[in-house]
Amino acid sequence: MIFGMHWIDWSVVICMLTGLSTVAWLCRRYNKGVAGFLVAGRGAGRYLGVSSASISGLGGVSILATWQAYYKAGPTMLWWTLPLFTLPLLILMTGFGTYRLRQSRVMTIPQLLEMRYSKSLRIFCGILAYLGGMINMGIFPAVAAVFFVYFCGFPPEVNFWGVQLQTTTCIIFIIVGISALIAIVGGQTTIIITDFLQSVIANFLLIGIVIVLYKTISWNQAVQAFQGTANSEALLNPYHFKGASEFNIVYFMICTFFNVYITCVWAPTASQASSAKNAHESLMMRILSTFREFGVFLAVALIPLAAYVLMHHSDFSASALKVQNILSTVDSEQIRSQMVIPAAFRLLLPVGVIGTFTVIVLFGTIGTHDSYLLSWTSVLIQDIIIPIIGKPLTPKQHVFILRVGIALGGIFISVFSILFRQNDNISMFLAISGAIFFSGSGVAIIAAQYWTRATKEGAWTAAIVGAVLSILYIVCKTIDKDFMLNGTLATFFITMLCIVLFIVVSLLTKDPSFDLDTMLNRRPNEKSKSFIQTHWQEFKKEFSRIDKMIFAGVLVYVLSALSLVGIISIMSVWRPPSTEFWIDFWLYLLIVKFVVGVLIVIWFAWGGIRDSFRLINQLKTCNIDVSDDGSVEGVKAAGSTTEEELVLQRKV
Repeated sequence: MIFGMHWIDWSVVICMLTGLSTVAWLCRRYNKGVAGFLVAGRGAGRYLGVSSASISGLGGVSILATWQAYYKAGPTMLWWTLPLFTLPLLILMTGFGTYRLRQSRVMTIPQLLEMRYSKSLRIFCGILAYLGGMINMGIFPAVAAVFFVYFCGFPPEVNFWGVQLQTTTCIIFIIVGISALIAIVGGQTTIIITDFLQSVIANFLLIGIVIVLYKTISWNQAVQAFQGTANSEALLNPYHFKGASEFNIVYFMICTFFNVYITCVWAPTASQASSAKNAHESLMMRILSTFREFGVFLAVALIPLAAYVLMHHSDFSASALKVQNILSTVDSEQIRSQMVIPAAFRLLLPVGVIGTFTVIVLFGTIGTHDSYLLSWTSVLIQDIIIPIIGKPLTPKQHVFILRVGIALGGIFISVFSILFRQNDNISMFLAISGAIFFSGSGVAIIAAQYWTRATKEGAWTAAIVGAVLSILYIVCKTIDKDFMLNGTLATFFITMLCIVLFIVVSLLTKDPSFDLDTMLNRRPNEKSKSFIQTHWQEFKKEFSRIDKMIFAGVLVYVLSALSLVGIISIMSVWRPPSTEFWIDFWLYLLIVKFVVGVLIVIWFAWGGIRDSFRLINQLKTCNIDVSDDGSVEGVKAAGSTTEEELVLQRKV
């Protein structure tokens, strides 16, 4: 054993990291200008975009947040994630939040606020976005570092040139350092290609890990473990609410709402839409993201269930005792709750597979950190510093200051991770910290794209109230960990209040109707058409035969999943399904999702490779538009062109 892992495991990790670093270094040459650095020259195809975005679901913080919820809620999480993933799609399949965002050609979300409302609001909301985003991201390195310590079996301290250092501190600086370097070297172009590569490798490795789990734990052992606990009914039956954890139906209903609400509000998510070739490709990215739950999310969901079996089944009692001894030294209740699964999961894996899963989480962690660092730094530079300076920069100066911002952001989150003490579930802390920006500013951003009567007074009111209440909650929760509301509920109530205030204030301060068509760069023949007319014509004109088949397939899946949930929910009122029914249901659901997931992983890998070469070829030949730097001219993004002109420009 070398520092907690076998040399074979270390070899897997080192080889994969070396390959990733090589690709990142080679991609740096394709970065051209500000648009290339921030939005990959707006040339990302659908498969490249959706695959690169999926890697963030495998980061240390994302995995532990999901694991924590599944470990407490059991297989019932699989049931409530059906509407959680599918219900928002009925809205998002119309292009809500992403289509018009890409039409506007903005590089950052606050840029849209200047185009729609005012420059001062852009700066203010930029400050909120950066503050909320960096606090939200601030726990990422710490959570990931603790994961690696317990999963890889690292000692709590290391001797560095005679100085005793916390192992978590060293890991934090390594993770953030690698992520910041990838972002600094090539910006969004490098990030989107390396994240895609990490996603493909991670997905195929996860398929192997699922097979290993299947051979290690039988379905009968899993059923016995869940039935042997005091709240077994709540863990197996999603309609048995007595004894259910805080990850219950209310939690999932709120998450479903926010899956729609933050689509075009959260900077890292919006950057994917902004990097798309055109508005239609951004829409297809959103539609294709439906299939991610069959691949990444299924494998991630199985792991905490396997860990639960190890901790509660008599066949694994010796291993469970080892885990308890490891965790007995942890003082923090939240850290202990988070680390049960990594410590248990390690004991289920053979040599070589431990290194494989370490690579998966490391790739996910790097993929999350580099994209978040670039997104929040772009907000700092584009929406705060440059508007305050008030004078244009040359492309070289612009990219240089962005790189400096990424480095400083990396230092900030490293220090924040070392000093901050977490008193809430991961997912609930992420919700309330992000709410500093999106609770109030979110409604202003959505209305900026869809409501001609939205006013800057309404936007200011919502942004201020949302930020103040969110910060107050974080302070209260830090002082009193037993504060009456958890982060998810607090975020929901604050957001609802901000939406109401925005609508009321906007109606009371009636500005003249805004010209959305100009802001969205619409052609003359697209103006003055109804919402239904516009989308029906876009469907006929922009959707190819394959696009229509994908759209129809997703629609059938969404409606089938929602119908299943609806029918069984109605049945449960009069004749609830038995626990035996749910046990069989979970087994068949997992089998179907695994088989479909393997096919989807292959499909997305092929499409992403094709899109990667297309992006590289486009970046080799495209001209740099110096004016396309995130500034605003009137109510339009500077450097805006129609899609036909854009295509012609790229062919030159």
